[in-house]
Amino acid sequence: MKKTGLILLSGLFASITIASLSIATKQIPPATLSALRLAIASAILVSMLLLLRPRYIWQLRRSADLALIGLLSVGLPSLATPLALRHIPSSLVASLLITQPMFTLAIAQLLLKDEKMGLVGFAGAVVSTAGAAILVLGSGNGVAARPDHGNVGQLLIVGGSLSAAAGIVYARIRLREEDTAVLAAGPIFVGLALIAPLAVVTEGVPAFSAYPSYAWAATVIAAVGTVVGYWLVFYIITKYGASVAGLAGIATPLFSVIIGVAFLGEGITLPIGLGTLMLLLGVYVCMTSRVSQVRE
Repeated sequence: MKKTGLILLSGLFASITIASLSIATKQIPPATLSALRLAIASAILVSMLLLLRPRYIWQLRRSADLALIGLLSVGLPSLATPLALRHIPSSLVASLLITQPMFTLAIAQLLLKDEKMGLVGFAGAVVSTAGAAILVLGSGNGVAARPDHGNVGQLLIVGGSLSAAAGIVYARIRLREEDTAVLAAGPIFVGLALIAPLAVVTEGVPAFSAYPSYAWAATVIAAVGTVVGYWLVFYIITKYGASVAGLAGIATPLFSVIIGVAFLGEGITLPIGLGTLMLLLGVYVCMTSRVSQVRE
């Protein structure tokens, strides 16, 4: 029950983050938006670390592990999402993000001996993959703005999901005993260090005063969602494993579709509905298969 609650809560905050980025990216360039979001998230995490004072032993290899996890789990996905949101709606972004559990499960099968998936889980992966294919190939009606670049937006999200999945599995392999606060904060700090210079080089020095207040508010909300979301994901990694952490996005499409329709004026197309349903069904089968395997 606790595991399911954590997965749903993680999906909710991921959806809030995506919806907020969808609003902010209309006024703030994508790389700059990613840097601002991570800067605000880093400020929040610094305050939390000063309050919690988690134990951390500085070692070169451990720091390198955190840096690599930051690049894979935070840096690349954080840049891919606002870029994609300029081409496709947030409901489609959320639907495609659920490919991350499939990537996580696949990588975990190859690298983690204690997280193997049986035939039932494999069937769930096939169903989810088919759902992703329907979304990618048949979502033309869901791309409201700049449909000529819709495939670019979809590929960015799928690529970001693959990168995040690799980061999740690597964190489970290398840092499963690390404090959750350190695991959440370290990669976000690294992501900021990587993206901030890129934003200045590619988009120039941010014109902070030119951004409207609602864009700033959306960026702050996205930053809070980022902090809570990554904290939950890394807690699940250390507590339950990489496969379950990958499934943390199971509820993201549901919440994002609700938010998109209710507040962002987005429509629900047949491909998005059918593809999301297949993805959710497949991930549910994978999760229940994994749970039964653990109980045995």
